[in-house]
Amino acid sequence: MKIFDTQLKGLLQKLDQFEEDFEDASRMLAQSILGDGAVYWYTEEELDGIFLQTQMGTDAITKSARIEECTEAHPIDTALFFAKSGESEELRAALEKVAGMTTIVFAPKAGAATEGASFVIETGVTRGLIPMEDGSRVGEPHLLMALQAYYRLYFLVTEILEEYA
Repeated sequence: MKIFDTQLKGLLQKLDQFEEDFEDASRMLAQSILGDGAVYWYTEEELDGIFLQTQMGTDAITKSARIEECTEAHPIDTALFFAKSGESEELRAALEKVAGMTTIVFAPKAGAATEGASFVIETGVTRGLIPMEDGSRVGEPHLLMALQAYYRLYFLVTEILEEYA
């Protein structure tokens, strides 16, 4: 657990290098919420926990829907993507579906699929954090890092929305 905690703290600190992106992305997201736009979510596998947070969590973001519900991309809308890879064809297709709106991608690393996104914030989870004796690695905290990123964005958006309340 000490190894996991140490490695996780390192990943959390690396999120600090995206502070400007978080601030700019939160302004765009707040504009969607204030300007009668929609907020769409794309999540992969266990990262679906992020969408559940946006819908049922105490700290939910209003006007949220799954990206599949988007029938037409409007410039006032924002789409958030939580992916386990910046190279996924599914991610690329989802980004293309919402071309024209603000897109915020959270992925371990930027990749070919993230080109053209408005913002790409790297979570840094590219492998397990704990080495095992057989050479494998365990403990890939994709959801944990995604929730951390979500809360950074959520707190900034909440602060902006309070100014306009």
